[in-house]
Amino acid sequence: MRLTGEKVPEGAPGSAGPCGRPRPQSRGVRLMPREGSTWVGGVPSLFGKVIIANAVIIVFGTMVGTLSSSLLSGRYQEQLVFLFVVAGACASVAVNYLLMRAAFGPLYDLLRVMQCVRDGELEARAGLHARDREVYQLASVFNAVLDQLEGYRRKFSSLILRAQEDERIRIARELHDETSQALTTLLIRMEMMEGELDQTNHGTVEKVAQLKELVVRTLTDLRRLIYELRPSILDDLGLIPAIRWLMREKLEKSGVETTLRLPSDLGYLTSDQTTALYRVLQEAASNILKHARATRVDLVMERQRDRIFLRIQDNGQGFVTAGVAGQQPGTGRGLGLLGMRERLTLLGGHLSIKSAPGQGTEVRAELPLAGV
Repeated sequence: MRLTGEKVPEGAPGSAGPCGRPRPQSRGVRLMPREGSTWVGGVPSLFGKVIIANAVIIVFGTMVGTLSSSLLSGRYQEQLVFLFVVAGACASVAVNYLLMRAAFGPLYDLLRVMQCVRDGELEARAGLHARDREVYQLASVFNAVLDQLEGYRRKFSSLILRAQEDERIRIARELHDETSQALTTLLIRMEMMEGELDQTNHGTVEKVAQLKELVVRTLTDLRRLIYELRPSILDDLGLIPAIRWLMREKLEKSGVETTLRLPSDLGYLTSDQTTALYRVLQEAASNILKHARATRVDLVMERQRDRIFLRIQDNGQGFVTAGVAGQQPGTGRGLGLLGMRERLTLLGGHLSIKSAPGQGTEVRAELPLAGV
């Protein structure tokens, strides 16, 4: 039998739950069996356990049957053989049932974790059961594949989000430097033209006034679009003033009563952290206006040691969270919530949404700051 060196946990720790990460484990170095091995380090594999259990039943039944046949008269020999056949079959079924039930328990745990990953809980990991070598190897490979896929996902999602943010900044600058300036120049020239018109020609004067009003509305909408793409206040004054401006312009001007509880200073935040928190709030405000039909919004942000906690609660109509979170990409629904969660996840944060029809919605965000 050939053995390979591989690190495995010395104990037999369970997992924190069917959808949770395993508890921290101490690690040692043991020999892991290759395929087909039945016994390693004094502990049989799953295949070995089945073979040993059935061998014990067969040997024990043969010895007892032979001994009993030699001691009893031939009169009861046929009945005895039948009795031992029935007893041996029942014992074999019972032992195999108990053994398989215990042996396949970790496999059912692994299946539940797979279902959790399928349902979107991408951080779920399988528990490592060192007493069952095959299950340990299967869970280890499964966890390694998930970790590798998670690494790829985070890497490419980070690149996509940063490219998206850079594109927002580029478009905002071009709209400000080119389109906005062109419209401003057009407005100035129209005002000059208005001064040169014959005021007795009321039709022409009225048309010029209407065009001026249209240009002014276009400039206002353009500035609003520029601020939604990338508000200069976020880069110039920081996150707290940007949040106050967002709540005032987005919600209060639309008739939604807002209550803010913000710290005076959040300390140093990286550009990625500032952008992530602002985009979460921006998306939450947009959802409130588009879908919630809320009349009141409470926003609380606080910093506790090395973490920032954010809570946004409205008194709107609410929704079934499972129905939105379960949408597949490309359906056009739930993409805003997915983007909020993705931004925080890339920075090690967490987003939770609590809602029900007629009971409003609560969005909670948590973002770690240490080591980022």
